[in-house]
Amino acid sequence: MAAAGPAAVNVVNCIWKDAPKVDTNFAGLFRALGLTADELAAEKGEDHALVQIKRNSERLEKCETHVFEPAPNWRATPMFGQKIKCTRCNGVMKTHDAMTYLRGYAHGSGADYEAMTNAIWPPGDPR
Repeated sequence: MAAAGPAAVNVVNCIWKDAPKVDTNFAGLFRALGLTADELAAEKGEDHALVQIKRNSERLEKCETHVFEPAPNWRATPMFGQKIKCTRCNGVMKTHDAMTYLRGYAHGSGADYEAMTNAIWPPGDPR
């Protein structure tokens, strides 16, 4: 095994020097994760990113069955990173997660997965 060079030692020293700051930031994050959205909003305000994430998660968790908005222009933008909205709860999730949800829903209910996905993401012109 080769000895660590000066660059590796500097990275370790930098990480070690900043360890208390990192520990403080992680402690704050873990504390925030344990709070409800209302408790966190009371501290940070409704516009804080973690509050918005928690509110979205609550909406998605409470929804009995997601019904996603059709996305007829989905080919116009790359699929990677796209999000889709549930019309029942107004929760938003990544397209990949929605497809995984629909696959599980179809498997459990006997619904036609292809028909469900084609209603949301219409197939392209077969020409």
